[in-house]
Amino acid sequence: MAMQAQGAEVIEFERPSATKLRAIAAELDFSKPLKWDSLDKLSEFYALCERSPLHSVVAKIWPVVADKLLELTNTHNRPKGDHYAALMSMYCREGVYTLTGDTLKWSKTGVMLDGQHRLSGCVGSKLPIESHVVFGLSDDLFDLIDQGKKRSPGDILAL
Repeated sequence: MAMQAQGAEVIEFERPSATKLRAIAAELDFSKPLKWDSLDKLSEFYALCERSPLHSVVAKIWPVVADKLLELTNTHNRPKGDHYAALMSMYCREGVYTLTGDTLKWSKTGVMLDGQHRLSGCVGSKLPIESHVVFGLSDDLFDLIDQGKKRSPGDILAL
């Protein structure tokens, strides 16, 4: 399948067969962060969608991959807040964004459920981010994500 990249350049990526995805998933080493620095690493992404581990996976995601994941999988999300995406880009550039335990989330069908602003920040900053990633969630969970109470300035001061 041909995929259009920024500009006129066409980047080819063919989703591997289910058999190949199972083999890729079996070879993944979770003792260190996965390194998604090029579009060929989308094979690992699809392998994890196909065979979701029972735990989160830490991945270092480069902007070219973040951009493609947004294009391919961010199909059922709220509208992107440009201000928040710009804020995430600034956090990435200033080294404030770090591995916190917050997760990027994808459904069993490979639809992004959570993380569009973090990935947009990665793209905008032109710097990789490292994050926990969870795969294999039910598509029906979207309405339950991000429903916790946000910390107020008073809560933070009390800490």
